[in-house]
Amino acid sequence: MAFPFRFRSALRDAQTDAIRVKAVRNALHSAIDAAQREREGLSSRLADAQVVAASLIGTDLEEKRTRRQAKALDEAESTLLTAGRRIAELNEHIAALRDVEQFLNQRLPPLA
Repeated sequence: MAFPFRFRSALRDAQTDAIRVKAVRNALHSAIDAAQREREGLSSRLADAQVVAASLIGTDLEEKRTRRQAKALDEAESTLLTAGRRIAELNEHIAALRDVEQFLNQRLPPLA
């Protein structure tokens, strides 16, 4: 009597594992790319905003600033600080994703 159970071959198991790991690797690369694009776009807009904010400061003395100019300058400062914090968050996020990628590559090296 033949054994009543069948199991996949080792080759088929390896192929299935490779497909599963590739999906994780692709998702990870996509997340890193998206975060880098966001950081680059935000950095570019931040640089432009800094130029505009510098023009708000101008060469006038603070006593000569109107309330409207002072308010615009305060808003610009707040916006610049928020953008700077977001860039720092993105840097941390990208570093963490790269750590995950490194761990994955150490535990499950990419197949040739």
